[in-house]
Amino acid sequence: DEENVADEDPFHVKLKIYEDNLYIIDLIKADTKHRVNGVLTGPFPPLNPDYTAESPEKPQFPLSIYYYEDDVIGKDAFKKWLQQFKASVVVEEPVELAREIYDSL
Repeated sequence: DEENVADEDPFHVKLKIYEDNLYIIDLIKADTKHRVNGVLTGPFPPLNPDYTAESPEKPQFPLSIYYYEDDVIGKDAFKKWLQQFKASVVVEEPVELAREIYDSL
């Protein structure tokens, strides 16, 4: 409900985004372009630098890692938005939200 969202306090989120497909960053940019306080940073190198297109025996993704931070209102709507990204987006903050999402899997 929009009425219930209006009663909620904003909370800060920090997301880690694994660029594991070619469109995820474009989709997140499009979805968040209207956000006043949202900040997308990256790209950062992947955790495993051995990911290359020249090594077919190793996965080619993630290409890079990004981070998104914002202050949001409406925890349920935010969780629903996150669902479309599956394991490509991990909630780092707030920890309570990360636990809620993990426990719901």
